[in-house]
Formats: sequence, structure tokens, C-alpha cells
Amino acid sequence: MTRDEFIQVMGDLMILALQTDLTRLATLMSGPERWSAPLTVHGLFEKPVQHHCVTHAQGKEDVRKELEQLDKLHILQFVHLVAKMDAIEEGEGKYHDSQHDIYLGLWIE
Repeated sequence: MTRDEFIQVMGDLMILALQTDLTRLATLMSGPERWSAPLTVHGLFEKPVQHHCVTHAQGKEDVRKELEQLDKLHILQFVHLVAKMDAIEEGEGKYHDSQHDIYLGLWIE
């Protein structure tokens, strides 16, 4: 399973938990689960990388470009999740009408 597929499955589970009232608050972390977790993103990194270590090498242009692509992947996954919630019919409106979404990203210079 690719990283984007994994994030989408976790998003689907989050939406299901919200819809079935198992919870009213959910957090979806699309970044690595642990600082030292090797991160593999299909089409972005040639081999697994440790995200935390990579963020300390932002002074290198090639690393910075990879991190920009990774940030773009995470933003696109958030957009995908919001679009899924927006497509769900509920009552006289959309399920997403009663939700609040926040995207929080961290960029360290």
C-alpha cells in the first residue's frame, strides 16, 4: 500500500467513526507516526528516509524540493478527505456542512 493510499484509508476510517457517532473529534496525522519512522513515498524518495533527519537538511536544494513535494502530497490528501466528506448527503445538506476542518502544517527553516 502506498503512503497516499494509507492516508486515504485512515481518512475513510475517520469519516466512518464521525458518521457513526463513535467520536465527535478526530485527528488525522499524515506525516510519519514516529520521529524515527522510515518514510517511503512512492515516486518521491528513492529509498525510505527518516523524515525528522531530512527536515534538518533543508539548506540543500534537492532536499528542500523533496520536502516541498511531500508537503504537497499531504495537502492533496487533506483536500481529498474534505472532498469525500463534502460528497456525503445528510438530511437536507451535506455531512461536511456540520464539520470544521483544520489543516496544520509545520515548516522549519
